[in-house]
Amino acid sequence: MKKRTSSLIVTGAALGLASFGIASSASAAPTQIASNIKLNLTGGSCANNGATCSFTRQFSAFDNSSRTVNVTATAWSVANNQNGWNGLQHERAQINNYSNGLGVTSNGDPDRGSPQHALDNIGDNEYIVLQFDQQVRISSLTSALYNTSYGTADGDTNVMIGDAQTGFWNFMDPLAALGNIDTGLTRRDGYAGGSSGNGRSTGSFAINDTDAFNFGANVFGNTVVLSADLFGHGSYHDAMKLKYLYFDVFEMGPGNQVPAPGALALLGLGVAGLAAARRRAAR
Repeated sequence: MKKRTSSLIVTGAALGLASFGIASSASAAPTQIASNIKLNLTGGSCANNGATCSFTRQFSAFDNSSRTVNVTATAWSVANNQNGWNGLQHERAQINNYSNGLGVTSNGDPDRGSPQHALDNIGDNEYIVLQFDQQVRISSLTSALYNTSYGTADGDTNVMIGDAQTGFWNFMDPLAALGNIDTGLTRRDGYAGGSSGNGRSTGSFAINDTDAFNFGANVFGNTVVLSADLFGHGSYHDAMKLKYLYFDVFEMGPGNQVPAPGALALLGLGVAGLAAARRRAAR
């Protein structure tokens, strides 16, 4: 009877591991289920998620089948006007919606009036993080550009895509959630006017600039970083408000999803069975 019981336990363990293994090895490629969805960033509301209204904003977008995509926006900056991302000091900033789009005010802004409620790299280098409730890939971004009193403004932008734990707004250090460029994030740049920028001089947010971003077929995530240039490109400051974001939506295949509780329970039983079988065999 002992041998038969041991055999049954081993069989159950093998089934448990096999069930878990099938889910992992049979990973299906993500399927694109919606394309070119428009997210309007000139509206929005306070995100009721435990954070202050000045730090978060909530948005929704809809595809052709009326599927809702929910988005939470948070504002951040790289302190002390440092260029780059990896290993630098990042801190929270203030975010708000204006008639010309989404803007940011950071601790290092020279003043708190126009254009410092723009997304800019004057004082501190500012950026906005959008966390989606689905997997997305950005296709283009429309910004309203501004000419600042600190010199001719340009419209250079960076877009980065990655995955972060839901509830990104609860983090104090975004690098802990997003990681570094090339390890946790994929970056694309929208540099206007070549290597030195085009230096648009508007005096208002009247000029709309749309940049397309080619991330490739295999890049998507639930978290998107949108910034005025963080990397010291060109000779002009960059100042803008974010108006519209266009993106595609993906549905993850069964093997790319977190295992269901039942599958994890079966795996646990299988491992326990293997351990019991080995103990009996050792006697």
